[in-house]
Amino acid sequence: MSTLNLFTALIIEAIMSGIFALYIYILHRTNQQKFAGLLFIMSGFIGLFFGTLLMSLRDYIFLPVYVSIIFGNLVLFAGMILLAYGIKTLYHVKANAKSYIAFFLIISAIFYYYAAIDSNVAIRILVISFSMMILFADVAYQMYRKTRFESHHFLKPLIYIITIYSVIFAARFVTTLFNYQSISTYLSFSIDTIFQMAGIFTILAIFIDIVVIINKMLAKEIEYKLFENELLIRELESLTKVDYLTGLYNRKHLEQKTEELIHVCTQKRSSFRFVLLDLDGFKEVNDLYGHQFGDQMLKQFARLLKDYTKNVYRLGGDEFIMLCEHPERDILSMIDDLFRRLSEIKNNYDYHPNFSYGIHTWTIGQTFDDIMHIADQMMYQNKRMTKEMQTT
Repeated sequence: MSTLNLFTALIIEAIMSGIFALYIYILHRTNQQKFAGLLFIMSGFIGLFFGTLLMSLRDYIFLPVYVSIIFGNLVLFAGMILLAYGIKTLYHVKANAKSYIAFFLIISAIFYYYAAIDSNVAIRILVISFSMMILFADVAYQMYRKTRFESHHFLKPLIYIITIYSVIFAARFVTTLFNYQSISTYLSFSIDTIFQMAGIFTILAIFIDIVVIINKMLAKEIEYKLFENELLIRELESLTKVDYLTGLYNRKHLEQKTEELIHVCTQKRSSFRFVLLDLDGFKEVNDLYGHQFGDQMLKQFARLLKDYTKNVYRLGGDEFIMLCEHPERDILSMIDDLFRRLSEIKNNYDYHPNFSYGIHTWTIGQTFDDIMHIADQMMYQNKRMTKEMQTT
């Protein structure tokens, strides 16, 4: 009956390990560039699958029993090493692959001697139990250090699971020492069966914890991607509101800002000034000196306007808007200063731009279109007056 129980436990463990390996393989294919360690975890479960399968079928395959025992245990041991290495890699815990390989080769040589040459069951159990205990104790300790110095609370359940696994192997090691004389009878009935059943639940718990943590990592990545997309949407929205040449806000943003000011000023019973500026004869400048020179002049004019207020907009072409809450006399003083600074601009053609302007103070009830129309009329009136003064 005990042989049947042990056989059943091994078969169940092999099936579970095979299913887990397939699941981790799917995760690895779909998230290949995202989570280091999945390939090792998958390989570890494959090793557990073949190792437990060889151990369970040792009485039914056409090979010497010791061959099945050797390969079964060593493949199982290799699977455990790959699983431990994969878990440490997945959680960015430092892992030395060369040390693991050396550890495996040394234990394999010892195990082979006591299986194929000496045929000592007790020593084989002691060797495997001790090596497994050391392996999982090291993984648990490294992950404990990780949780102490970094905020990885989701690692703690896995630490407990791996610690339990190392305790199981330690118990098997100690029990084997105390029952050395009656090892064959005692172990075949109780410890192996209990150990294998504990192994089933432990591997299941490790797998569930890995899946939960990978899902958390995926959820965080999705959250990060959503945040990136939100930033990208904001950037695109910002680009639709900014003039590519001057870096000023465009007409779309001007309308939004004007509506906001209208709402605020209506509630406060206050007002604001809408200043429309138009560079004089700019078409002739483009025709005479070229569009590259014209673009340069637009950029210089925009930089000067930003020195007076942050609410500067390019309406289109050579027209600019300033939204100000200053008194009109301050705005007129600002325009005089702008004329002076424009006259001091140096360029290859010794060209000094001029501009016409219209200032309108918003009153309650006026819409954006009303303000634009009035400011436009005042600007053209200023332009006509300038031409008349130049002709006279």
